[in-house]
Amino acid sequence: MRNNELFGSEIVSKGGHSTLRVFVEQSDIRQNVRDEIIKLGADCNSVAGSSLLAIDIPPVADFDRIDKFLSSISNDDTIAYSEVKNALDGTSPDDFSAQCAEVNAISRARNKEIDLKGATISVANVRGKKSSSGIHGTSKPPCSVCNPLLNKFDMNLLERCNKNG
Repeated sequence: MRNNELFGSEIVSKGGHSTLRVFVEQSDIRQNVRDEIIKLGADCNSVAGSSLLAIDIPPVADFDRIDKFLSSISNDDTIAYSEVKNALDGTSPDDFSAQCAEVNAISRARNKEIDLKGATISVANVRGKKSSSGIHGTSKPPCSVCNPLLNKFDMNLLERCNKNG
């Protein structure tokens, strides 16, 4: 236990389950996707208000059928299921449950088959219009979800000089 959190130190045995992550922006479509995944024999969970679906596929479910379904509904705008999902495997979701704009931008680019090697991205704090914190637009380091994506796709991080870019 570290900082009141449980951590595993080794895998004793693999259970045969697979985990997928899918981003579905619209709540009505997200519910339809969730329902279909359950019909296909997997478990599907999400946090209220989150666009991220976490899908647990047990060994008895047909992974290929689920993968084919998700691939068939993916698009560049509202549903992200692509190779980005593989890069997210094993990452720890941050406080925003992988809702970062960077994850969405990278997923959309890869869905369009854009090669991101050497591409540049910046990461900034985003706050609401009425925020008086003064940090909106200021540079910040990539989170625990974004950093592995930047490494996987060999992207460069541009640190912003000030909140005006």
